[in-house]
Amino acid sequence: ALSPTRQRSPSSLSSPRLRWKMPSMALHEEVAAILQAAVGGFRYGVKIRAPHALVMVCLFRRSLSAKQKLQTIMNLTFEHAGHLAQFAALYKTLLSAFKFISVHLSNHWIGCNEPIERYIGRILMSMLVDGRVLPQTSYVDDTVHVAPAGYPQSALQSFLAGGIGGYLVWGRYSSINSQIVMYLVSRVLLGLYKRLAELRLAQAGIAVTDDSISRAISASNTNSYPFVAALTWACVMALFEETPHVLQRSLRQSMDDIYRFSL
Repeated sequence: ALSPTRQRSPSSLSSPRLRWKMPSMALHEEVAAILQAAVGGFRYGVKIRAPHALVMVCLFRRSLSAKQKLQTIMNLTFEHAGHLAQFAALYKTLLSAFKFISVHLSNHWIGCNEPIERYIGRILMSMLVDGRVLPQTSYVDDTVHVAPAGYPQSALQSFLAGGIGGYLVWGRYSSINSQIVMYLVSRVLLGLYKRLAELRLAQAGIAVTDDSISRAISASNTNSYPFVAALTWACVMALFEETPHVLQRSLRQSMDDIYRFSL
């Protein structure tokens, strides 16, 4: 078996099979990462949702009996914690599966003398899983990099695993799921905004540090943030006054307590 370098001779390119030195995957470590993610997701869900559900039920579900309140709090808590545990376990499982496929493709890469359909199939699979035609090798000894257990081989793998898990776990509409998804939407937009600031700093030749990013975002917020705040409050107040039924129930109840309060 040949160990190809960055620049290969024509004879090596026509060899029937190309192989890279490939570290083995530790299956028990991958399984441990999946179990740890499931436990961590459930634990975090209970820690976050239980006190939140307690406050919200006591404030906005006053018509319920004590037993009904307790049952509602438990249902909300276990739904949140259970979905987090399911998603975390599924996400880590998919990462492990993608890593196995990536490792297999890297360790059994075929050369140009193989049937064209197999050659094209492996290229397409590698592009789907790794986002590249050839495996990512080390610049030192052509050893294919294998990410630690529970971590993705590439950003594309985390994107695919997150999308599949999001569809299967969070895709069913419920008050808990929609609240979490809406929370993530705002955080993702802020993260993309911060990433854009990093790219602009890099293009300008400015060192990308926490301080430089904070200064760039602060300068941008000085000009744009007042308009974002104005538009947000203009829209929510118009919806509340004209079509309050389209707002989320907890938001509508909060606004009723403020703007429909009478002494």
